[in-house]
Amino acid sequence: MITGSIQPKRGIWQTVINLKDNSGKRKPKWETTGLPIKGNKKKAEQILRERIAFYELQEGIVSPDTLFTDYIKLWLDRKKPYIEIDTYEGYETIVNSHLIPYFEPKKIKLCELTSAQLQKYADFKLKNGRADGKGGLSATSVKSHFRVIKQILKKAVKENYILKNPSDDVTLPKPQAYKAEIYTEQQLIELLNKIKDDPLIYLIILTSFLGLRRSEVLGLKWNSVNFETKEILIKETVVRNKTTISKKKTKNESSYRSYPLSDDIFNIILLLKEDEKKNAKKWGSKYNKNDYIFKHSDGRPFTPNYVSQHFKLILEKNSFKHIRFHDLRHSCASLFLAKGHSLKEIQLWLGHSNFSTTADIYAHLDTNSKKNMAETMSEVGKIALDKTLDTE
Repeated sequence: MITGSIQPKRGIWQTVINLKDNSGKRKPKWETTGLPIKGNKKKAEQILRERIAFYELQEGIVSPDTLFTDYIKLWLDRKKPYIEIDTYEGYETIVNSHLIPYFEPKKIKLCELTSAQLQKYADFKLKNGRADGKGGLSATSVKSHFRVIKQILKKAVKENYILKNPSDDVTLPKPQAYKAEIYTEQQLIELLNKIKDDPLIYLIILTSFLGLRRSEVLGLKWNSVNFETKEILIKETVVRNKTTISKKKTKNESSYRSYPLSDDIFNIILLLKEDEKKNAKKWGSKYNKNDYIFKHSDGRPFTPNYVSQHFKLILEKNSFKHIRFHDLRHSCASLFLAKGHSLKEIQLWLGHSNFSTTADIYAHLDTNSKKNMAETMSEVGKIALDKTLDTE
């Protein structure tokens, strides 16, 4: 694999490609991009990637005999510096756990890859694609694989290694709409009463009452709380693929939002702050100092995996109906609907980027508005019927 970088020189971005001479000695090749430094870094980086691809072709790194799997590995290595680590780890899992094991034994050349071969991959994964051999992958998972495959082959087309993207002609399964399992108001109250002494009790309360995503509730820090106005700001997240990562951003712009805190929720925040002080004193120098609100007694922040796994154990231990931790967010939305709030209000509260997302998920739960509409039509029908009878 050939590497390179961009370097400023006399106000212009230059590409530096790390080539080698006939003796194998490193021989950097400098070339101008012609782009002024200010405001052109991304364009210069794109030129660098294109030039690296050109030299790799010249060096035979990508040749007419290059296998599809070798190009996949090359693509993944190139992609790593330009994407966030959780995104990279997601790609890496798909590549190493699925694409490479399937295609490598077949020895298919990149230039000979066909849509029929890719269709066979999709069909195979749907039937028996799970690593444990207990069935196939979901339609959603297969589609996620093809999002990666399309990126890989789109790059190969752009670099003129293949003429067209064979994945464009693959028929993918349509994912079934997920119907969330939710808790009613009474079920939620029963759950909270059962787990008063559990370490996740306050995290579950905030998640349920504010409708937060797991990544959002774990991203809450003390500087997210305005103690004067009694508000909390959703501005950071904690996610995990292989590595637990803190991000100074939310899922989308609409997810960046604030909530007014009821007195009960605000008192929980104050209680958590007091618990942190007590635990820090108890653990002394062994205490893990950080700004996160939700954590173990020794200060270690709760991880996404811990929350999901412990929540599952809570439900099993108390014989409650199984729901995912994320379904607490759906339960919050259903409670809002039951209390007569509109889907538009719920969209803004939950931080969905558009109304259609909210409608797709919760429209079937909106029984109140349907009842009101039915009553309206009943009233209209009654008036019309009365007038009709009066004329007879």
